[in-house]
Amino acid sequence: MARAFLTALAQAGKPLTKKQLRARTGYAASGPVSDTFALLTRERLVAPDGSGLALTGGGLDRLGPYDPLPTGQALRSGILNGTIRDLSKMERAFLEHLFEAWPNAVSKAELRERAGYAASGPVSDAFAHIVAIDYATKVGAGQLKAADELFEEA
Repeated sequence: MARAFLTALAQAGKPLTKKQLRARTGYAASGPVSDTFALLTRERLVAPDGSGLALTGGGLDRLGPYDPLPTGQALRSGILNGTIRDLSKMERAFLEHLFEAWPNAVSKAELRERAGYAASGPVSDAFAHIVAIDYATKVGAGQLKAADELFEEA
């Protein structure tokens, strides 16, 4: 996880918010994620910079050679084909429609209809999961939008 965050910062070449880092690496907000951010800061591998985190020289040295993480279309493709993060078929279907609609929001009812799913507990779980991992954001009542961070190019 720490290497993924350092790689994302090196690849971006600029400070990123924690939300941007999670979106680029596929990690959901959690205790282990918070612990990793704290560890990186404590070891001075990253430093606060405005509202984000910046890679320090020590962080770049510790990282060493790296394969850049994708951004923009390559990131979205990796999300949908499972090379970035393993998602359920339902989650991928919802994200595919959200990516097509971006920057507009889509109602959950419309997402279910487009993807061919009836309202259920698993559908609610899928919506909650794609929001938790910062691939979608809630917009108004019952609407989701693809996260802007997934459309940023390096």
